[in-house]
Amino acid sequence: MESYITSKAVKAARVADVFQTIDTPSSLILLEGGETVPASVLGNLSAGLPSIGDYVVDYERPDGSNAYIAWCPKAIFEESIAMQVGVDTKIGSYGWALQRLADGEKLTRRGWNGKRMFVYLVPGSTFVVNRPPLLGIYPEGTEITYRPHLDMKYADGTCGVWLASQSDQLEDDWEIAN
Repeated sequence: MESYITSKAVKAARVADVFQTIDTPSSLILLEGGETVPASVLGNLSAGLPSIGDYVVDYERPDGSNAYIAWCPKAIFEESIAMQVGVDTKIGSYGWALQRLADGEKLTRRGWNGKRMFVYLVPGSTFVVNRPPLLGIYPEGTEITYRPHLDMKYADGTCGVWLASQSDQLEDDWEIAN
């Protein structure tokens, strides 16, 4: 088989429960939100029934009619489908990279010269001022909020705050760091 990268808008919902019967096609799939789907409509029923946390995916035609309904394992769905409508979902794009960072991944670019360099999201936090340089700005004991930001692990092993250049934002060579 040849490999393809595809992009298609789909509707999907996470499986909340599976009510299995002796006759598998008559089993019911309960989705988060309360909707039920008969297992008989799943196009890939030969792969078995989904598990709780997997997704039921409705692949629609451009006219809005159903083309195919199937279930997809949670890990595969969440790795391959951008979860926000309107986000640039092209694999390797900056929009894709930002979503992966928000998901906790470490990312790198193939175009960077330094090897073992990657960017990661530092979540926001709150701490109490107890040393310079903040001690010269705020009174000791002041609680401040440190906003979320991106840091980079540089090739020499040091870390620091990172800001994307225009080139970083426009390139499509982002990938998950090993």
